[in-house]
Amino acid sequence: MSALAKLLGDRSTSLDIDRPGNMAAIVLMAVLASASVVLNPVMVGGIIDSLGLTPEQAGLIVASEMVGYGVGTFGITLIIRQWNRRALLLGGFLVLSAFWFLSATARSFEALAFMRLAAGLGAGTALGALKAVMAGSKQPDRFFALYSVVQVGLGAAASLAMSKLVAASGIGSLYLIMGFVAAIGLLLIPLAPPYFTGAAPTRPKAAGSALSRIVWLAPVAAVASVAAYFLGQGAVWPFLGRFGTAFGLTSSEAGGYVGMTLAAGAAGAAVAAIIGARLGRPLAITIGVVMSIASMILLSRPLDASSFAVAACLFGFSWFFTFPYVLGMLAAIDGTGRWLVSGVVVQSLAIAAAPAIAGRLAPNEVYGPVAWFGVACHALCLLLVFVAYSGRSRSAPAATTA
Repeated sequence: MSALAKLLGDRSTSLDIDRPGNMAAIVLMAVLASASVVLNPVMVGGIIDSLGLTPEQAGLIVASEMVGYGVGTFGITLIIRQWNRRALLLGGFLVLSAFWFLSATARSFEALAFMRLAAGLGAGTALGALKAVMAGSKQPDRFFALYSVVQVGLGAAASLAMSKLVAASGIGSLYLIMGFVAAIGLLLIPLAPPYFTGAAPTRPKAAGSALSRIVWLAPVAAVASVAAYFLGQGAVWPFLGRFGTAFGLTSSEAGGYVGMTLAAGAAGAAVAAIIGARLGRPLAITIGVVMSIASMILLSRPLDASSFAVAACLFGFSWFFTFPYVLGMLAAIDGTGRWLVSGVVVQSLAIAAAPAIAGRLAPNEVYGPVAWFGVACHALCLLLVFVAYSGRSRSAPAATTA
């Protein structure tokens, strides 16, 4: 057997993804694949300062990477049940690592946008495969919560270190280091299962068109709720620091409070990991979304420094508290991970579109309309979650609301 064949395994290869060692490896690979999302604020500043590009161009470069994520994860939805997931991880991490390195050589807007688009394609392929693996866990909510905790914890430390590195050596140094970091994922591939090994999902046989529509109501509404949720989050998050400066804070003060948001996010993810599915996903999502709405209503009005800190921390806590349950909702629909990966596709596209929408809503540095846009998106998300669980209970009466 060749080394490659041994690495990829076959359908007889069985791994328990809920074992601590395998779980840690899968979570770490997911964090490596999604690292640029956490580092985007650092990279945007570095692109502007190091390459002399405009904020608009920097935003488009970020958007091109998110489009790559979306394309990569969309491809996964078409093949996830048949393809070897280790092969997808191998290809994804090779492309991601290579284009981290190549990004360091880019000196123009067009070149860097292409490099980041390709890197996003690799990252989306790897992350889509990994989230499909996580969907097969016995406790997917806890799996996703652990992923969020590690992502935010490592992301906060990496953001601090990389911001200093970029200030001293330029954006190219970040790209070079991240190329080596992404390559770590290649070493962890043997700890992920090569194929889905659970039972095939079953659907009730449609006696007519009405029942057929009910069968599809839950997953379509759930994926749409993800789009609405991340449109709201993606509009407010990139401009959170600008909310602070609009309230009279200095850039340094606003940046410090934004940093607190990540710490609050880690706490939210930790609470979700501890609670697990005890509350039931509908109630947990409702609590998280209502907290997000409250934080955005606060941000829509003039605030002093302490009130801004409260709003920012509530925003971060609710975001990462809710995130694992949203993914767990999609995982529960289809244990093979196909609908979950579809959710990752719309998540990527929503995050790519949201900053452009937010920029149009705040042409004069007045960010209240951005906050209210986020409120509207989250209210729509909550409505769609209720529709999803209503459709699921009608099409599968024996199912629980876990």
